[in-house]
Formats: sequence, structure tokens, C-alpha cells
Amino acid sequence: MIAAGAARAPLASWRGWLGALVACTAAFAVVAAASPSVPIVVEGPWALADYLLGFAFVSGAALLTGARAPAWSTRGLWLLVPAGLALAVVAAGQVRSSVGLLGIAAAGLVLASLLVAGNVVGAVLGGRVQAAGHLSVVAVVSSLADVWSVTAPEGPSGAVAASVPLLSVLALPFPMLGTDAIEPLLGVGDVVFVSLYLAVSRRFSLGVGRTAVALGLGLAATALLVVALERALPALPALGVAVLVAHPEARLPPPAERRQAGWALAVFVALFAVLTLRR
Repeated sequence: MIAAGAARAPLASWRGWLGALVACTAAFAVVAAASPSVPIVVEGPWALADYLLGFAFVSGAALLTGARAPAWSTRGLWLLVPAGLALAVVAAGQVRSSVGLLGIAAAGLVLASLLVAGNVVGAVLGGRVQAAGHLSVVAVVSSLADVWSVTAPEGPSGAVAASVPLLSVLALPFPMLGTDAIEPLLGVGDVVFVSLYLAVSRRFSLGVGRTAVALGLGLAATALLVVALERALPALPALGVAVLVAHPEARLPPPAERRQAGWALAVFVALFAVLTLRR
């Protein structure tokens, strides 16, 4: 379901994407600098509002930059080099996640680097999906993998969530208003799939705006469940369901590939079941 080749990104799309990236990073820096001066006490309903505001910002940043991301070929993956180096510098410096000048700079660099990495990987993969119907397979496989990753002790997401240093450079951050703290809120893997779904929507004229709204609702539903259940939850199941509800043409693979896709999904579901039962 992955084909080689993609058009080079035109200059106009580069400008739009870079503008969105700069705008998100600048907005983050302004809010972070002003955060300690906000006259609220972060407890009870204010703490809930603070979390939801932060999640709305990072979700909006992922959606905005993903929607403006160019249709990269694999050559676009070179952008992962500077993004990775920036994250390595922040991790090596062990900068405290606070709204001091150094903390804001480090967190802003993490935000920009993760958006770049997620946008590039998602757009490159999305640009190689051969049919809109292949999103059904992407949605099921990514959802099961994300559930296992978050819930299994040996899963990558669980390991990242348990490590403060890793979480600080692998999740989009946002300042908590009324405090000097900057908290990680949305994993880079979620940014990748937001960008992938948007890239496929653009590629097959499904409606980027419609997809962005659906993905936003999926992220919002995940955030509300996190609040209700008071535990970390995978976001990819909600994103996959949202895209399939929004786009009927994405719900089934092309007729000639359905038998093959069905067998592949059956094997993957069986593997997921075995891993879950073993745990």
C-alpha cells in the first residue's frame, strides 16, 4: 500500500508551512513568558481548564502545521537531522521545564522540532498511500499498535511516559497558566498520524478542512477521556475513527485488495490478542 515517488514541495507550500511553524512557536513563547503573571490558582476547575487549554493549543499546532505541510518526497526526511540534533541538545542540557528564559527557549525548540519531525514523517508516508481506502487499514493497525504501546509495560509509549527526560523531548509542551511549569501534552507519534491523515486527504481531494475538523474532534474526545479516567490514553484510535466517520471513501480498501487486506488485518489482530492475553 506504499508506492514510491512524490512531487517536490512547491515554494509556496514551504512558505505556508514555515509561517505556521513560526506562528505556533512564537505563540508558545509569548504564553510561556506571561504564564506566571496570570492571576489564577491552579487547582480544581482551573487545573482542568489549564490542561484543556494546553491540549487545545498543541492539538491546534499539530493540525495547523500538518495541514500546511508540503507534499514531500523522501528527500524531505533530511529535515529530521536538524530536528533530531535540536532535541539531542535539549536532552543533553537537561534544561528544567520552567518558564525561565532558558526553559522557554528549550521548550520552544522542542515544540518546533517535534512539529517538523512529525509533519515530515507523516507527509512522506501519507504521500505514498495509493488509495483513500487504505486509510481503513492504517486506522486499524495504528490503533491496535497504539493501544498496546500505551498500555503494555514493555510498550514504547509506556516507557516514554515513565521517563521524565524522554517525555520532555518527545511530547509537545505547553505552559500551565498561573505557574512557572511547562508540561508535555501530546506525543510526536500523534503528530505523525495527524500529518499522515491530512496528507492523504489532500492527495485524494477528501477535504483537508473536513479532515482537520474530524481529527480535532478525535483529539478533543481523547482529552476529555483522559480527564474523566485520570490516566494516559492512546489518541490514535480516536483519530482513526474520526477520519473513517468523516470520509466514507476511506472505510474500505479497493475491491481488488480487500481479501488481502482482510487476511493481513486478521493476522495483526490475532497478534494483538496474543500479546494482550500474555500480559
